Amino acid sequence: MTNSRDSLAQALTYIVNVEAVVCRDSQYLLVRRSPTEEVAPGLLSFPGGKVDETAPRADVLEDTVRRELLEETGVQVSSITYAGSKTFVTDGGIMVLNLISLPVSTQGGREL
Repeated sequence: MTNSRDSLAQALTYIVNVEAVVCRDSQYLLVRRSPTEEVAPGLLSFPGGKVDETAPRADVLEDTVRRELLEETGVQVSSITYAGSKTFVTDGGIMVLNLISLPVSTQGGREL
């Protein structure tokens, strides 16, 4: 039997996603989403992805932005600024908290 506290916790469970808005000389870096993605399959989007940490630690959002940019584009960043957030519900009923960041400098790897 579930109690109201368990129900509330389940109702407030989100997948946490990050997006990196990279702009240089008025041009934006976009990636094509996989056709198998649940949200916006096959469409262009900013690079990003889900936080997949299972243990509490510092800088998890920033590290996720760095990881996703490197995996999807080969771009390495050292400095990230928070730009905003939004929530939405997927067609499958999953609640998502989406955090938008502005990577502001590169280090090594592919240049912005």
